Amino acid sequence: MSRKVKFANYSMWRDKRHEHDWYSWCIFVDETDDVLDQIERVEYELHPTFPDPIQVRDDRETKFALFSSGWGEFETAIRVFFQDGTTLDTTHQLKLAKDDWPKGERPDNLTDENAQKVYNGVTDTKHRWRKVDSVARTTGLSTDAVESILKSLEKQQLVRQSQLRSLDNQTLWGATARVGMLPRRGHTGMV
Repeated sequence: MSRKVKFANYSMWRDKRHEHDWYSWCIFVDETDDVLDQIERVEYELHPTFPDPIQVRDDRETKFALFSSGWGEFETAIRVFFQDGTTLDTTHQLKLAKDDWPKGERPDNLTDENAQKVYNGVTDTKHRWRKVDSVARTTGLSTDAVESILKSLEKQQLVRQSQLRSLDNQTLWGATARVGMLPRRGHTGMV
C-alpha cells in the first residue's frame, strides 16, 4: 500500500545574527486526525550543521511538530513510522518567511484582574518569551499563582509554552498573539 503524508512549516523572523536573518520555525504533519492516528512517530533529519541533526517527535497533539531556529532554508529528510510497523521516507523543503506563523487573538479584556496582569506581563515587553519568575516580579503575584493562571490562559489558547527553554533551563511562555499558535489536531493547512 502506497502512503503519502503531507508536511508544512511555520516561520517567524526573530532577529539579525552575524549578518543573517534568524528565524523561529516548526515543521509538522499537515494531515487530518485519522492520518495522525495512524502515525506512531516522525524522525526528522536536519541539515548536518545542526548540533543534533536527527530529531524524533511522538506528540500527536502538536502534529509531531519539530521546533527550532536558524537562518537558512534546507530540505529536511523525514521518516514516518506508522502504528502498523511500516515506514515512509519523504522530504520537506523548509521555507522561511518574515511572518507566516498563524497568530492567536489578543483578548480585549480578561474578566479576572490577575489573569489580565499575567497576560500583560507576557505581552507588554520587548521579549516574545517570558519566564514565570519574570512575570511574577512584574505582576507582584507568586510564581505558583502565575503558573496556574498561565495554564488557564493556555487552555484558552491565549498563551503557549515555548518548546525551547531559557538559558537557565526554565520554561518560557509567550502570548499566541505574538509567538503564534501551535500546530494542533483537528486543524489542517495554515491554521
